[in-house]
Amino acid sequence: MNDPVRLQQVISNIVNNSIKFTESGFVLLYVWKDENYLKIEIRDSGIGMTHAVVMKLFDPFFQVYDQNNMGHKGTGLGLAICEKLVNLMDGDIEVSSQIGLGSSFTIRIPLYGQEYLKKNIPEYRAHYRVAVSCRNEFLMNFLLRLLSQEQFSVVRHNATDKTQHYDLLITDYEQAERGICEHHIQLSSIYAGELHQMKQNQWIYNTYQLDKLPILIDKKPS
Repeated sequence: MNDPVRLQQVISNIVNNSIKFTESGFVLLYVWKDENYLKIEIRDSGIGMTHAVVMKLFDPFFQVYDQNNMGHKGTGLGLAICEKLVNLMDGDIEVSSQIGLGSSFTIRIPLYGQEYLKKNIPEYRAHYRVAVSCRNEFLMNFLLRLLSQEQFSVVRHNATDKTQHYDLLITDYEQAERGICEHHIQLSSIYAGELHQMKQNQWIYNTYQLDKLPILIDKKPS
């Protein structure tokens, strides 16, 4: 990567803008490798923009105007600088948006043959059955994708199927179903600590460090 510090600044700026113009709903960040490119998408369910606004979005000093909130005001330089920094890394930014439906910013950076460092995946994961059950659909899909990439045998829990049995259930529900799993991790947006054992075979964990979850599953007591 040409300049990870500058790239982080670009991502932070766009994420902050998405949060600023999203009163309810979601702001999602996706990162993936697409052939020889690193792609980063920031998607929100905010106020959205017209095509005319999108066309001017990266012009210096241009500001998006939200008539419902006059507090959304700045210099108008943020996105112009973001585009310049991404261009300096031989990349580009693509924007799509609809009024009332939100916006999507996709950053594309060439990797020039660079590869991710290969991780040593514990062999047991392929046979370790993990079920995910979440009220939050975005959280559910994120966990399914994360644990699948980390080589766990992961499925979406089907509450109507009483014949299934899992090694671990990960859920954002306060009460876990009994008899379907050996271990249970409850995810909580209120709890801010590390993985904490509440009772035998039951733990609680936060929702802001989910990238650490695979390693924590490896290390938890059996």
